[in-house]
Amino acid sequence: MIMLEEQNKKKYAKNYINLINRINDTQHELSGLYYAQRMEGVFKKYGDRTAVICDGKEYSFTELEERTKSIAAFLRENGITNNTAAAIMLKKGFPQIVAVLGINYSGGAYAPIEYDLPLERVKDSLIQAGAKVLITDAKLKEKLVELSAETGVKIVQYDEIENIGGYMQITIPEYKDTDLFSVIFTSGSTGRPKGVCVNQLNIENFIEFSGEKLGVDENSRIISVTNVCHDMSVFELFGVIAFGGSVVMPTEDAEKEPAEWVKLINEYGVNKWDSVPTIGDMLAFAAEIEGITMPSMKTMVLGGEFVPTALIRRLRKVIPGADIYSIGGPTETTVWNIGYLIKDEDLERETLPYGYAAWNTEFYILDSELELVGPGEIGTIYNSGLCVTNGYCDKEATKKSYIYHEKLGKRLYNTGDLGSYDEKGYINIHGRADSQVKIGGKRIELGEIENWLEKSSSVKKAIALATNNRICVFCIPEKESLTENAVGTWGKIFDESYSNGKDRGSDEDFTSWVSSYTGKAIPLEEMRGWRDNTLRRIRRLKCRKIFEIGCGTGLLLKKLAPEAESYTGIDISEIAIEDLKKNDIPNVHLYTGSADNLEPYADQRFDTIIINSVIFFFYDTEYLLKVVRECCDMLEDGGALFIGDVIDNDMKEVFQTSIEVYGKDRPDAEKTAANVRERISKIKDLLVSKSFFRDVTASVPGFNLVRIKIGRAHV
Repeated sequence: MIMLEEQNKKKYAKNYINLINRINDTQHELSGLYYAQRMEGVFKKYGDRTAVICDGKEYSFTELEERTKSIAAFLRENGITNNTAAAIMLKKGFPQIVAVLGINYSGGAYAPIEYDLPLERVKDSLIQAGAKVLITDAKLKEKLVELSAETGVKIVQYDEIENIGGYMQITIPEYKDTDLFSVIFTSGSTGRPKGVCVNQLNIENFIEFSGEKLGVDENSRIISVTNVCHDMSVFELFGVIAFGGSVVMPTEDAEKEPAEWVKLINEYGVNKWDSVPTIGDMLAFAAEIEGITMPSMKTMVLGGEFVPTALIRRLRKVIPGADIYSIGGPTETTVWNIGYLIKDEDLERETLPYGYAAWNTEFYILDSELELVGPGEIGTIYNSGLCVTNGYCDKEATKKSYIYHEKLGKRLYNTGDLGSYDEKGYINIHGRADSQVKIGGKRIELGEIENWLEKSSSVKKAIALATNNRICVFCIPEKESLTENAVGTWGKIFDESYSNGKDRGSDEDFTSWVSSYTGKAIPLEEMRGWRDNTLRRIRRLKCRKIFEIGCGTGLLLKKLAPEAESYTGIDISEIAIEDLKKNDIPNVHLYTGSADNLEPYADQRFDTIIINSVIFFFYDTEYLLKVVRECCDMLEDGGALFIGDVIDNDMKEVFQTSIEVYGKDRPDAEKTAANVRERISKIKDLLVSKSFFRDVTASVPGFNLVRIKIGRAHV
């Protein structure tokens, strides 16, 4: 309860204080059972019932108990006990659940690490958590063995310890409330993820609250679609089985196919769901495509990111009659600590309320002086109560975010979320006080991205922003290093491409020319037509002294050089240049070089400079403009710069759509649009708008834009 000093009472209305006290009136008595103790009772009561369904196989609670205690016995023998960590790097499946429960039964804390994480990140996570053992599979064990010598961590293979015998003698250790249950890693602003130390009491409170709130019992079945490294997996993997219910785990292949989720839900009568909204949207879309509903689904929980009301309307169609909850809360406050049951009338709102606090959880909105904000004012949200974890592995980071508030007499966690109270007692969110965002339910520190990029010799400054559920990064490059690296990479790529060309050295070496539609080599006749058309346009310039940038295999050079007084060609591929020299064409001068280094030719003058089928390899328009300016300086009066085969930025949507619908009789509009957006996001070539060349007219002295011709796409 908030008790205010006399001088502060005038600042707040009595009903406002009563409102906050009502919001925080969440005290609830717990059973006093820690998680391992709860599972011991479940094992005895539900032994023959199905605990986990994975890869089409059903595992009973008895089988789960045997493997759990076998793992626990091994870990005890290898130094795992209260407040010591054992890490796991396993793919999704039954072994994940066994490993976590085994660690818990040993008294230790599980520290999940992403399966495909780089070695340096793995090493840092092991050190932060103070892990003594790492449980993994045969594939990763060989890759991780070098970390054992560096960290002192014992690396073991799961299938070698899941059934070692003597397990039935294992007893549950004595716990304290603050003993560790898990170490969950979140993104960090300094480039280093932070390990959050979740304790036994945190989990006891969460399991009992979520179980009662969501109606979990022995008849509950949940499908697991969340990575064990994400704290939302706690409810999926361990919240339902704690009441005798079952977990359905898709196979590795099915995990990536939402249509398979729908089949599993209906096949096994799954009635609980827990995921981020993005995954929930994939489920709804898959059901809509299949034209089926999921009548068994009774409770859906969505959290970790913004929940659109449009998604709720879609879900209502495929899971009719189900209760849908919006939940929230950072890892530092144990999975989720606030929730809201979405009502039909809420679907007309732009945003959903943040909701009401979980059991034994308090919310305070404070200003920069750590004073309670007034009615309607925006401040930073702080949490207190049994949800607040021990802190981070990093003690200095803990001091910054976990504080003791003297006036309230409570330990608080600074969420970094900005919020306010409304008249109904809902907490409304107004963004972040720092650079942290959530994408796909994962907490991401934009500062971490910026710091990582700025460590690169190619980047001078980086700025990361979040928009439309995506991260956009703006970089100021260290131009010299960036150019050097890019050109070097191009040279290696082209050397490899030209050396493997089947028509290498011929007049019709169209190596690497493939259709955007089929991915296959473009028919020879079409390539001849493209080349001949280009030659006709260049010949109209009445060339005498030609300079070509990116002459490649000589598709143009071999035809034009015999007609010219002189022909100078450069290419970044040494192999291509050496092959061309073998043709011994008179008055042809060939050099290995890049487009941005024309100084060796600066004292020469040409009436025609050709840059054909090259500029989409340039890394930005500034680079292109630099090349154009240098070329113009090398032209005779009245000379021409021919730039051919440019990818039109203004037509990228049209072009990518044509590729997407190619060969499809009845393409789905929504799916096509999504695929086109994805295609565009993956484009690495330089796309140039027609307006660029018009702008060049004003920026390059003596340059006159004669003509822009729209070419034909390569089909």
